[in-house]
Amino acid sequence: MSTYNKIGLAVFLAFGLAACGGGGSGSPSAAATSTNQSSNAAFRDAMPSASAQAVNLTDASAGSVYNAAAYKINLDGKSYKVSDLASDKVTNLVNQEGNETVRTYRQQFSIIAGRFSSEKIGGENLKDDPEMTTAVAEVKNPMVVGLVNGEATQTLPTSGKYAYNGAAFGETEIGKLTYNVDFDKRVGSGSVTGLASSGKIDLLEASIKNTSFNNEIDGTLVTTQGIEGHSNSEKLGKGDYKVHFFGKNAEEIGGAIMQKNGEIGIAGKR
Repeated sequence: MSTYNKIGLAVFLAFGLAACGGGGSGSPSAAATSTNQSSNAAFRDAMPSASAQAVNLTDASAGSVYNAAAYKINLDGKSYKVSDLASDKVTNLVNQEGNETVRTYRQQFSIIAGRFSSEKIGGENLKDDPEMTTAVAEVKNPMVVGLVNGEATQTLPTSGKYAYNGAAFGETEIGKLTYNVDFDKRVGSGSVTGLASSGKIDLLEASIKNTSFNNEIDGTLVTTQGIEGHSNSEKLGKGDYKVHFFGKNAEEIGGAIMQKNGEIGIAGKR
């Protein structure tokens, strides 16, 4: 799998462990749009609530069933309920200084989120001339997908072909995801279009397997069934991708594409 370096995240998500039954939509997702929301205070470390705990399944053939709508995103004391975020749309949660952003995409059974930030360095007074300061440079930390979680599918279909349609989102762009799964052959493949920085991204065919996703945003480890494969971008070349299945009947997928310039969140429904 990808060896790209992960960036530590300063935002934690507290969530209730509410078990939830299935049932979902079979229609394609609505066209993705972007919504901006600003917090009233800067990001800071926040401990999970008492009900929060790691998801670490001993049997990788069965997923974890947690209600995605029960998540709360805490930004320096201000709480955002995932259920209040726009469905099937990208929402930006931005700190007061505007230098850290959590970018989320909520579906009925899952939540996918990435984080990116920037910081300014320099501006110090020079020792030999106190009236002079060093130049100020802005350092940008690329987006890392730090949360892929929700009501993981317990039992995957054993037959049938499903097309999942939804969104792919980077730091500033929103594209379209198309992903096809053949449960007879237990393989999946697809593509992402509409991202100018990457060009078309082919998600190469790979097999369904036991997978895990380390959620850096809330510290959980989700172990379930999904697909891990290689990607190929028109502009950025080779990368990797990972998707998990969500919903009682695998109604949704969610995951990430790892590229050399950062990561892309992907989400779709059938």
